[in-house]
Amino acid sequence: MEETDPLGTMGALSMIKEIAHEDILVMNSDLLTNIDFEDFFQFYKSEAASMVVTSIPYEINVPYAVLGIKDHEVVSFAEKPVYTYYSNGGIYLMQFGLKRFTKQREFFNATDLMDIVINDKEHKLVHYPLLTYWLDIGKHTDYIRAQEDIKHLNLS
Repeated sequence: MEETDPLGTMGALSMIKEIAHEDILVMNSDLLTNIDFEDFFQFYKSEAASMVVTSIPYEINVPYAVLGIKDHEVVSFAEKPVYTYYSNGGIYLMQFGLKRFTKQREFFNATDLMDIVINDKEHKLVHYPLLTYWLDIGKHTDYIRAQEDIKHLNLS
């Protein structure tokens, strides 16, 4: 099978008729990571999820006190807080049956599927915080960085 037109991260699934297992690993091709796939899979199974997405912790350091405001009144404040957000890490484990939400040879991103799973009461989407090495090498500067990082990265 060859993808002649870009179909998005999950759109290419529509081209696969069947697989030998009930679960499938899908990931972006421009990632360098040393994720422990066995732990990732065990987490997915232990959560009884329909789909799991890796999440990359991203911290925002606010250099000033942040005020909690209600109707012009200061009701709280946090001195120089650090907020942690979780970004999509581009690695997914999922039930192969979720491919039914894709349309034959139509563009469909992973985030499109995530929206469906979140809003469908029959399915469950969980996140797996990836605390090991992860780098999106889609930008040239990050690709250059990856060339150096790979020399020191344990991938076993």
